[in-house]
Amino acid sequence: MITANNQNDTNELGMKDFFSDKDAAGFYEWHDWSAEQGLERLVFRVSRSPRYLQAHLERIYYCFQHDLKEQLFGSLVDLLIVLNKDGKALGRRMIRGSRSKLTENQFLMLGDQLNNISSGRELFPDSRYSVFSKGLQSVAVLVQT
Repeated sequence: MITANNQNDTNELGMKDFFSDKDAAGFYEWHDWSAEQGLERLVFRVSRSPRYLQAHLERIYYCFQHDLKEQLFGSLVDLLIVLNKDGKALGRRMIRGSRSKLTENQFLMLGDQLNNISSGRELFPDSRYSVFSKGLQSVAVLVQT
């Protein structure tokens, strides 16, 4: 968090991003990129190092900041998958903090998943923006023998 003592200085500072390690993923000019391109790099970073929690938090914050609601849901699903049975308090805090950007159904699904400790990966809510879930949207049989 960045603060300033002089109110005139705050206008010159502009909005600061949450990210502290911009070159770790190999990018140097984030300010020229669209929201989708920045998110693509964060998703790559999460998939490369799934247990690196800062990458998950950066991705969640980025989706929240840029009003990417479906992508936010997918990033929260990924965080819960990676946390597994550990980090329940962190998962709860991230879900509650993101509630204003989630639909009521998404919020309830994430809360149910967080409370159901014994579930496996296959029972997580599906999201096409999740890296670690199965990503199935339907199970319609296309060909019958």
